[in-house]
Amino acid sequence: MYQAHQTYWFIVGFCLCVGLVTALAAFTHLGRIKLPNFVFILPIGVAFLLVFSMNWLRVRDNSQLRSELRDLNPLALSNVVVSGGGVRRQLAETNEFIPLFKQLQQVRPVAAHHSYPTDSVNVGFMIDGHAYQYRVGRDSDRNDEFWVWETARAGEPGREIGRIESAALKPVLEKIMTNQP
Repeated sequence: MYQAHQTYWFIVGFCLCVGLVTALAAFTHLGRIKLPNFVFILPIGVAFLLVFSMNWLRVRDNSQLRSELRDLNPLALSNVVVSGGGVRRQLAETNEFIPLFKQLQQVRPVAAHHSYPTDSVNVGFMIDGHAYQYRVGRDSDRNDEFWVWETARAGEPGREIGRIESAALKPVLEKIMTNQP
């Protein structure tokens, strides 16, 4: 079970670097200290390095999380639960959840565009004693695009790991949520 890295410390480090540069600039401007200009370059460089590192780590984590989802064996899953819109379904039969997982395993990185997720459902399951939870939401502009978040890991409320572009996912979700045979 891949654990995504916490990136809050990058943000804290960036803020500390910016604060240090601001304080040094203020003291220099007030004439309290004399510093050569290159002293300011070091914390600014560290701040940019922190931002670059945080972005690189998030991209890597999201790639690992997509890979983990794509590599799951649907036959090894247990306790599959799909919930949303006040409906909660426990899926015990493989013919009920395998079509869903075949669709979820199509998750890919998709460039951001001006839209937002709607009609989200939560998908939870167990595998090898580990609990996994994902949230899937239909795109507001594109009917055949679905956003995928991994949730309930390391205290994170959820991070988008990619999107699924498939006309088949909507009927699969509707069939599950309406309990159709």
